[in-house]
Amino acid sequence: GTSSTTGLDSRVVVGRPAGTVSGDLIVVTLHVRGGSEVGSPHGWNEVLNTRLSTTARLVTYAKAASAAEPSSYAFEIAKQQTYVAVAAAYANVDGAAPFGATTAWSSQTPTKSGTVPSVTTKAAQTMLLVFGSTTTSTSISWPAGLGRVVDVASGAHSYRGTLSLAHVTQPSAGTTAATTYEAALSAYPVTHVVALTPSQR
Repeated sequence: GTSSTTGLDSRVVVGRPAGTVSGDLIVVTLHVRGGSEVGSPHGWNEVLNTRLSTTARLVTYAKAASAAEPSSYAFEIAKQQTYVAVAAAYANVDGAAPFGATTAWSSQTPTKSGTVPSVTTKAAQTMLLVFGSTTTSTSISWPAGLGRVVDVASGAHSYRGTLSLAHVTQPSAGTTAATTYEAALSAYPVTHVVALTPSQR
């Protein structure tokens, strides 16, 4: 399941993904304008944190779901900023070493194209998560093979953002092919790629 939110504030409250059960891995990614620092609630682990100067920050956190998960999670921004956030829960992820690979990419010049860098996965049936973002309110198109999961675009604020999640299961271990996604409007894209290693049970 997934959940998403957007707003203009110094606190981001994102709901627990629908259908989350104990043992699932919950992944939350936040796109924050201004490049401000983001703080997570207790128990969350930072997976990737990419600052694009003073333009934006893309940060990804994760935690294993417990039997008593709260209905929402509050992340703190160092100052009031426009934000978009996505949460997703995944089952059957290796609890001891959930991340087979991670990488990030960003553009210092305006473009419609966001790069999805290649990663080298360690196990068959790895779930590859790709978070594509850009610094305007727009739509994002994914290439064939990457299935769209959820999109969220900010409202009519002075500073705007869009965040989209797509994923695909890699049938065998090895290096994935680099690809691109396309935004309808040109801005400054930032990408996070997270490979989730499947449970060996």
